[in-house]
Amino acid sequence: MREKGRNSKRHLAAHTQALFCHSFACKRSIVKGNPGTAWACRHSHHAGLYAYRSEHAEICSLAVSPARLGTRKRAAGTTAGGGHLNKKRYRPLEKKLGYRFKKSNLLAMALTHRSFRFENDGVDTDNQRLEFLGDAILGMLAATHLYRVFEESDEGVLTRLRSRLTSGKMLARIAASLELGQELDIGKGEERTGGRSRPSNLADALESVLGAVYLDGGLKAAEKVFAKLFLPVLDEYRIDAWHDNPKGRLQEVSQQKWRAAPRYRVVEESGPAHERNFVIDVFLNGTVAGRGEGTSKRTAEMNAALSAMKSIGGSDQDE
Repeated sequence: MREKGRNSKRHLAAHTQALFCHSFACKRSIVKGNPGTAWACRHSHHAGLYAYRSEHAEICSLAVSPARLGTRKRAAGTTAGGGHLNKKRYRPLEKKLGYRFKKSNLLAMALTHRSFRFENDGVDTDNQRLEFLGDAILGMLAATHLYRVFEESDEGVLTRLRSRLTSGKMLARIAASLELGQELDIGKGEERTGGRSRPSNLADALESVLGAVYLDGGLKAAEKVFAKLFLPVLDEYRIDAWHDNPKGRLQEVSQQKWRAAPRYRVVEESGPAHERNFVIDVFLNGTVAGRGEGTSKRTAEMNAALSAMKSIGGSDQDE
């Protein structure tokens, strides 16, 4: 009786081991994409496993379901909207940005409006976090560029220029030039109310894209995109900068044309100590380009720079 019990236990153990091995083999067959072997596995009556056929099939099905494998594959290569990621879809936009994404899913996320997520149960992300990041990146890049270019400008001038350059109006305008609205994944309700062309959506999307660029390629990539999109429109705000910082503007022009900075020289100084008057000439490429007067050297240099800008064709009217 004891021997029979031991045999039963050994028999059960053997069946259990065979069941496990067979289940593992079935799992590997499915993973390797061998449907024939997988079918045979699921319907096998071999090696005394007939009694465990239904349980075995269920285990195999639960262990690695082809449907579940397919879900994993789609998750790895999908847009934030849950559809298949078509990288070619973004090529025209990437060309306009001057940057090719290594991880296209980041760009897809940047183009997913929150309304799309709200209307689709399978979508669990949108571009709001990237917008937060992109806003910070844009502010830093704009501040850095303005600080370097307008060396003589005070904090007030720099702040005013940065505010204009990074305003919602400017962002929406640049986004519209990229046709960013047509690339957005948005909800049906948002679509019906003109969401694709809504300035706030466009501005948010552009900041999200810049955040995605930063995550994908780092600071250098973000600087490249910033230079391509934002620097061309910066000239529109030069007029204010010229009046507040003509020396900075003249230095930029001089560097571009002659690879040299302007040189200022005091040619006359008069008046009592408490009321001095200065006359200063500014030289560009070794030649006097302008003259200015003022009650301080700083004021005289600024007026000389304004005079020089007019003489070389860089006056406000010419712009």
